[in-house]
Amino acid sequence: MKRSVLVVGEALIDAVRTPDGAEVHSIGGSPLNVAVGLSRLGSEVELLTHIGSDENGRTITAVLEAEGVTLSTSSTTDGATSVASATIAGDGQPRYRFEVAWDVKVPGAIIADAVHLGSYAAFLAPGDNAVREVAHAARDAGRLVTLDPNIRSALLPERSQVVLRFFELLKLTDVVKLSDEDAQYLFPAMSLNDVLDHLLSCGPRLAIVTRGSAGAEFRTADASVDRRAETAEVVDTIGAGDSFMSALIHKLLATPAPLDQTALEGLARHCVTAAAITVGRRGADPPTSHELDSALHLNEESHDHS
Repeated sequence: MKRSVLVVGEALIDAVRTPDGAEVHSIGGSPLNVAVGLSRLGSEVELLTHIGSDENGRTITAVLEAEGVTLSTSSTTDGATSVASATIAGDGQPRYRFEVAWDVKVPGAIIADAVHLGSYAAFLAPGDNAVREVAHAARDAGRLVTLDPNIRSALLPERSQVVLRFFELLKLTDVVKLSDEDAQYLFPAMSLNDVLDHLLSCGPRLAIVTRGSAGAEFRTADASVDRRAETAEVVDTIGAGDSFMSALIHKLLATPAPLDQTALEGLARHCVTAAAITVGRRGADPPTSHELDSALHLNEESHDHS
């Protein structure tokens, strides 16, 4: 049976300038990428977002339809669709500039099995209040709530306000994923080990910190996995964290609670493999279920023979 996920957050146009000077336009936004990734893995996905009634908005709508993602009916409004411009440096890392608008209407009853929140939509007024209301409703309904803050400090309010919003959402969250950059922004005086412990003490049952090419650490109250990244030839890193998140949510919904050490190791393997597939391709291009299963099988065989 397909499990259902409501993803809440931004959908926008990515204008990416590559090191050779070429400019490529595609749809993006971390929550949109997570929604597409979940759909490709076989989840039933609805995206609650904010797009304009312009050509960019119509482009996003068409792509979501092609990817099998349902667009919430209140997501389209008058006005312009948000645009993020990224310049790819020689090391493959993107540098961002944003022209954004964010507001959203709170849905009625939360019927999805899981609700995913995050990125600037969780922090940018006026829509941040609606995101918090959705988190409360999902929590009250007993749904799985996941959070990826995906901090982009240049776009956000002052840091103290972002940290306050983060902790308001954290206490409503079952699963939280930070990048090492997110952790540095939110907890500048803490080691990553202490960050994981602190996150768990605030309510989530699973906390994760990703470290790019150094892999990721997964921690619950009873288990911990420090998983190295899978070897990959990096084209760029756009969308890698979102593919990681899609694989995380999809696998979690198929994994009985509580998460023991073996289950956590399997979860980690899924996530880092999905991310490795994505960094080997240009842009935010998450794997299909078949691609992920094939890569997991190949990696398992190579580990068995190493």
